Amino acid sequence: MNAGYTPEQWPADFVDDMLGRVVASFDRRENAPSLRLHATDAGVWHSVRATGPALEIHGRRSSLLAWLMGRSQGADLILTDHQKLPVLPSL
Repeated sequence: MNAGYTPEQWPADFVDDMLGRVVASFDRRENAPSLRLHATDAGVWHSVRATGPALEIHGRRSSLLAWLMGRSQGADLILTDHQKLPVLPSL
């Protein structure tokens, strides 16, 4: 359901809570890629299955969350070495 909100309009408390939950969900899944997510607007890092080399992705918290949830293609996220965003398994 589309409630008329864009990810940029999501309340900060919602984004912080959901980002932690979604990252934890992916972290428990064996089919998730290894990621290091840098929330540039908060200076916070999140890891998904990053026990070794991991793809680094930088962006605002709401942008990271929207991409992880499948609500965005991640066009505003920045990757190291100009790599492409991985295809994520469905939540």
